[in-house]
Amino acid sequence: MVKRKNPDYSALSVTSSTGLRGMQSVRASFRLTPDCIETISIVSAQLGIKQKSLFDYLLQDTESIIEIAKKLKGTKLKAEGRVQKTFVVTKSTLAALGEIAKTYQAPRNGLIEFSVQRLLPIIAKERKRHTLRQEICSRFDHNYSLLKNILKDAEDQLGVDDPAYNKMAPVLEAYASAKNALSGFIYKGKGIENFSPDNLESITLEYADD
Repeated sequence: MVKRKNPDYSALSVTSSTGLRGMQSVRASFRLTPDCIETISIVSAQLGIKQKSLFDYLLQDTESIIEIAKKLKGTKLKAEGRVQKTFVVTKSTLAALGEIAKTYQAPRNGLIEFSVQRLLPIIAKERKRHTLRQEICSRFDHNYSLLKNILKDAEDQLGVDDPAYNKMAPVLEAYASAKNALSGFIYKGKGIENFSPDNLESITLEYADD
């Protein structure tokens, strides 16, 4: 019998564990404009994703972040008008952000604010979809009321033991469940109704003297 030597997994183990460590969640505080913070919150709620995932989406686009960093090189943002906010982010994402900020001597907060501005097309699209959902939900509510009245007539005229009533009753229950789910989804997206993309677009970064 030929004995086979076990594969050497040592290098793979180190690589894999390093990658896993990078996926760890850490807390990081940034000083951002209220509009920037609101944008992060709205997009996260509207798309049903965690803010950590949103940060990963924005900040793992290294080429875009570097282009932003080049424009902000050597500048310092004034703290006025910005508030401190703590977010949960991926350790690797935070490290990459810090490295780019250090390399290009760019303010970390500025990198985030400019990155968040890239979400404006998504917000514009989601606002339209939110309006359409409201219109569809309104029609859905109207049909639910009609169906409810029909079932009430069936109950009064045929009785709850009638097979026709028994066939319709589960339909109303399913309709009610869907109606509640739709209402909850629209309620969760309420923040996007009064949000003005112009607020974020008009953010002017004021720079302090070196």
